[in-house]
Amino acid sequence: MSASPPFIMAAGMVQGVFVVLAIAMVAMNHPRAPLAAIAVGFVSAVGFTYAHLLPTMLPGYQDSFVSPPHINVTWFSWFSALAEIGTGIVFGIVAVQEMNNARDALLRR
Repeated sequence: MSASPPFIMAAGMVQGVFVVLAIAMVAMNHPRAPLAAIAVGFVSAVGFTYAHLLPTMLPGYQDSFVSPPHINVTWFSWFSALAEIGTGIVFGIVAVQEMNNARDALLRR
């Protein structure tokens, strides 16, 4: 954590809050839950990819695992980043499918 720029740590905390809110909306079957899941899932995946997997372009806004220095980057860093990206993509795709199913159900009426 000490190697990450403050912007990355703050963005990660904000992203965590939005993830919790989106999951709560899904759990409560809120009508706008699919939209929240799409936004949070895909934005999280893109944000994590930019912050950790791309070469450093803006040092204060990235904690790149591929550009030096590789301070405290371990196999678990890679695992957690890829798991976060994959989970965001799955969350977004499932939400898109749910929106399509809801639309189809309305059209069948």
